[in-house]
Amino acid sequence: MSVLTTLFQDFAARLCSTEFLHDARHADHPTAFSRCRKLPLATLVAIMLTGMRMSIQVELDTFFAHLRQQAQLVHEVSEQAFARRAPSSP
Repeated sequence: MSVLTTLFQDFAARLCSTEFLHDARHADHPTAFSRCRKLPLATLVAIMLTGMRMSIQVELDTFFAHLRQQAQLVHEVSEQAFARRAPSSP
């Protein structure tokens, strides 16, 4: 197994860990990311790491199409759902 493969597997495991979820929660919102949603924390972080060069909705549709290994865009979540979940800038 290559070093890069191991790195991505370790990173994916960290994103899905309860420790990461706990560390990512803001003290004012201790129940954040606690319910099963279409846009859980690991998915939100992965989308944000893609670079977001197009409109938010196109980026979301492209990301979910890649997850499903489909050529067509997949409208899984709305831009409004992403805006509610994404951390705001200070």
